Amino acid sequence: RMGKGGESASENGPLQEERTFSLFAFPAQCNFSGEKLPLSLIAAAQTSLGSPADRPRDVLVLVDAASFVSHDVIDLSLHPADFVPISFYKMFGHPTGFGCLIVSKRASRFMQKSYFGGGTVAMALAKKPIHHLRDDSMSAKFEDGTVSYLAGAAVSEGLHWLHTLGMSAINKHVTCLTTYLVIQMRDLHHYNGKPLCDIYGHHVGCSPVKQGPIIAFSVKDSRGEFVGHKAVEKRASADGIHLRTGCFCNSGACQRYLDLSDEEVLAHHAAGHVCWDEHDLMDGRPTGAVRISPGYYNTWKDCERLLRFLRTFLQLAPQTFPLVKDYPTRVAVPKLQALYVYPIKSCASYSISTDTPWKISKNGLEWDREWTLIDAVKGMSLRQKVVPKMALIQPALDLSLGYLHVSAPGMEPMRIALEEVPGTECAVRSCGQERTTLKYGARENDWFTRFLGRPCFLVRRMKPQPGEVSLRNFSNESAALLVSQESVDYVNVCLGDTSTRISARRFRPNIVVQGA
Repeated sequence: RMGKGGESASENGPLQEERTFSLFAFPAQCNFSGEKLPLSLIAAAQTSLGSPADRPRDVLVLVDAASFVSHDVIDLSLHPADFVPISFYKMFGHPTGFGCLIVSKRASRFMQKSYFGGGTVAMALAKKPIHHLRDDSMSAKFEDGTVSYLAGAAVSEGLHWLHTLGMSAINKHVTCLTTYLVIQMRDLHHYNGKPLCDIYGHHVGCSPVKQGPIIAFSVKDSRGEFVGHKAVEKRASADGIHLRTGCFCNSGACQRYLDLSDEEVLAHHAAGHVCWDEHDLMDGRPTGAVRISPGYYNTWKDCERLLRFLRTFLQLAPQTFPLVKDYPTRVAVPKLQALYVYPIKSCASYSISTDTPWKISKNGLEWDREWTLIDAVKGMSLRQKVVPKMALIQPALDLSLGYLHVSAPGMEPMRIALEEVPGTECAVRSCGQERTTLKYGARENDWFTRFLGRPCFLVRRMKPQPGEVSLRNFSNESAALLVSQESVDYVNVCLGDTSTRISARRFRPNIVVQGA
């Protein structure tokens, strides 16, 4: 509901007193599943929705066409929506974060601003709350700041390219690719007949009128259990394929297609799950899906490559082997070759003597990744991939005196008491999760900031709280990483050149074994 009419006027005449205005909004195409809603809803809303005759109502219609116009046409002369947001990024892939809002003239009178930015005012007083907005055009009034003119130039080229290809040809092309992929994916079954993919949406018949070129699906194993969408995404990335996973900023469709109740979503959040984190399965249920969105630039070769990737999830019939009577009674037992902890995440390792007793728990090895450095601007853990200089920071544990010694080239060594508990709680994001940590003071933070040349601060993980999903410290995937020396030797054989031999430490392991 947008409110009652006042006395303001426009080129369409004054708003009628005591007239109620409502807003009806819907997407032309669901960005989660690709399901299309009929554009006839526009006229139906404008003519059918209303109030009793003694209290007339005007209905304005917003059609979210961001996903729809990537492959189809919406004729506003036939479907006169009042507001139509579109995304140029979804239309031709560039530039990101650039789109527009199409507003009908009759709806423009409802566009009122409560603030202003540069370029949208005719005059403003610095000492009094008085200003007058520009009224020469809608864009002059609502486009605050400098318009991204480079992005605008790219849009011009993108629109020209789409016009050259023709939207009709694009629609046919992406529909063919989508239909082919759906048919092939439905034919993928494990050895026991169970389907590999759960496909969401209205793909029966693959009518382009009801279904757009989007395939949202989940992968299942031969037991019918879900494979986490993050696990699928990581394997695809390793294979050179980019997949979008999660709920795609559409929580309603996510709940509907994944059959998640409100209570389950709330329980998942209470257990620590948030958007974009690594919790792709909660109690065996998926928290998101995998999405494929064929575009005009995709080819049949792309489809075959994707299908080959999906087939890697297929499980074949278990192999049976003849019983061996004379099975050797003695089996080689791997030997512990080296032991490492990384007290500060992404910094250098600390080597532990293999004959030194060392505690291990659900968190992994004691003191491993107990601390991490946080980007003071982004509030996220710094990583060695982004800040290579972190590899030069050398932590060393002195358990007898109870200190963590930290050194780096050109810096005075610093020590931190192991029993010291910083007093300031701080919420940060690390390894895809929001975590409550304990923040150190100016002495420690200035030391790391000066060496790395970027503002950062040191935090320590709090002891796990009741109900937390993860008991790990600041480790990425698992509590500990084990590497066998034989695997490293094989990598060196494959490299061939003896000058490029690598050691097990290159993989930043916690445990190195020999004889496995």
